[in-house]
Amino acid sequence: MFSTAEQAIVLALAEVATPAGRRVPAVGPELVADLERVLLRYGGAALSGYASALHALEWAALPLKGARFSRLDASARSTLLGQLAAQPAFQRVLRVLFAPLKSARTLAPGLHQALGAPLYDGPPPVRETARWQRQLIDARTLTDGEVLEADVVVVGSGAGGATVARL
Repeated sequence: MFSTAEQAIVLALAEVATPAGRRVPAVGPELVADLERVLLRYGGAALSGYASALHALEWAALPLKGARFSRLDASARSTLLGQLAAQPAFQRVLRVLFAPLKSARTLAPGLHQALGAPLYDGPPPVRETARWQRQLIDARTLTDGEVLEADVVVVGSGAGGATVARL
């Protein structure tokens, strides 16, 4: 689990990365617990690796802003993150920090209600196969040497194949 110092860095980062708005509540200590749950899905190494990235961010602020990241005001933290994002060496560290943090923030209880969005409760039900899908042939099911006759063959499902198939 995160130390008290690491929790302070997480909250300082989250305040800037996922700021409160008219509908989105401000971050609080529950976000730290949500983030730990997200990281622990990938094992203890993910949690310790994330803590290392937090310390890198904390101390990267010192030469650039004269204080540790968690002690800067929100405006200075935001400016610093912009500076660090422009540095190729630090871009990956920021990705490592932001991705799980935003996942934890998105999965927070009550956020969907605050935004007026339905809560995801699993994949949508399987619908009946569309008529056009019944015309598809999976080439893996064909035997060697089998001959097929067709007026038109469209290979690919990208933008070009979809357009030609529509004609």
